[in-house]
Amino acid sequence: MKISVVIPVFNEENHITSCLEHLFDQEVLPDEVIIVDNNSTDKTISLAKKFPVKILTEKKQGIIPARNKGFDAAKYQILGRIDADTLVPRNWVKGIKKRFELDSELVAFSGATFFADQKLERILKITGKMYYSSFKKIMGSDCLYGPNMAIRKDAWEKVKDFTCKDDNWVHEDADLSVHLTDKNIGKVVFDPDFLVEVSDRRWKKISFSYLDYPHRYLKMIFSHNSFFKKLFK
Repeated sequence: MKISVVIPVFNEENHITSCLEHLFDQEVLPDEVIIVDNNSTDKTISLAKKFPVKILTEKKQGIIPARNKGFDAAKYQILGRIDADTLVPRNWVKGIKKRFELDSELVAFSGATFFADQKLERILKITGKMYYSSFKKIMGSDCLYGPNMAIRKDAWEKVKDFTCKDDNWVHEDADLSVHLTDKNIGKVVFDPDFLVEVSDRRWKKISFSYLDYPHRYLKMIFSHNSFFKKLFK
């Protein structure tokens, strides 16, 4: 079983080198790494070219079109997905492959993230637990998490036409979870102990993210959950 790892990027010169150094320092190396350039204007791509990666370009701005471009182009059975500021542990690829090899019903798998900053990490644990537990209770499935996830290529082919295409309306990872479950494609599993480190850059200062993340989450819940769709029809 082989794995393609897809990394959407937009002006990530401060993070892409560390991300790729960790990805290519694995106990089991990825079989393909795809960088999807989403209109970067800095040194992201020149830095990425120092590694054995395939570089694609997606002109339509947004994580959803960039992710889709990479997933569609990937060659192998498992599609890994991380962010440009994700630092994976040395057993990440090995762990992803093992999960799918041991469970034929598993179509998508995800883990959690942690911050090096301990104060922010405590906040992340609290908010993350609330997010994933509420998602499962309301939507009836585990939730994938973009900086640390993988999906079978054949499952992606079955569900991609049903996924939402507007970044302003949904969290793309959670949306993918919903459609995999709704279409009965197979089992989706989230393991909070399967961890990668991510940058805390978005949370060190007050920013639009504090309002945008919960706002999109609520919009997605109301538009995807059958109870709310009937209630507001």
